[in-house]
Amino acid sequence: METRVKANPEILGQRRELVEHPFGSIKQWMNQGAFLTRGLEKVRAEFSLTAFAYNMTRVLKIVGIERLLKVFKNAKTSAFSTLYSHFAELTGKLRSFSAN
Repeated sequence: METRVKANPEILGQRRELVEHPFGSIKQWMNQGAFLTRGLEKVRAEFSLTAFAYNMTRVLKIVGIERLLKVFKNAKTSAFSTLYSHFAELTGKLRSFSAN
């Protein structure tokens, strides 16, 4: 890798922009400075949940809740219809909470 970086120094800057940003965001936004669990399997599970939460947040910001719900509602698999039910319920609760 050192040879590639010397030959093309902007690669490291590009890597910082693309790869390291999500990890920094996760550490700061989700207060994930250290893992709460011990053991490789448990740490993997914890990080998987953290990454899922981060990715869902990004999807909701980019796509929007209404469009995402439409995709889930029109999906042909039962997994997506289950997700639609959960998101629709959460959206309803959030709307009623913000109305108060």
